[in-house]
Amino acid sequence: MAKILVCDDNPLFLKVMSGSLKDMGFGVQCYEKSDDFIAELTQQFYDIAIIDMIMPHGGGVQLTHRTKAASPDTKIVVCTGQAELLSSPIMEVGMRSADAKISKDIDPGELQILLEDLISPAASAET
Repeated sequence: MAKILVCDDNPLFLKVMSGSLKDMGFGVQCYEKSDDFIAELTQQFYDIAIIDMIMPHGGGVQLTHRTKAASPDTKIVVCTGQAELLSSPIMEVGMRSADAKISKDIDPGELQILLEDLISPAASAET
């Protein structure tokens, strides 16, 4: 089972995202604070990290870089509740090391396909 680590400062979003990911068959761990998120990431390997773009204390840009430094093989998905930011310079430049960028209102089916593709890119290339 693939493991996903999520960091978002909104507890309601974490509850909904965690439930959706568990329903999809993923192992999930969630954190509201970036320091707790990084501490967990240094203790265990996670296949994917889902990071909120706008958070206190540096937000997604800083956390994306910290995540890549702590666990270079973990795939990073940056999410935002402000869809207009997906095409902004901060997403294109500041988040260039992210493997995917999504809106928080992404369809669960689309999210599952994206996550499975990130975990197994060779399998998706064959189809």
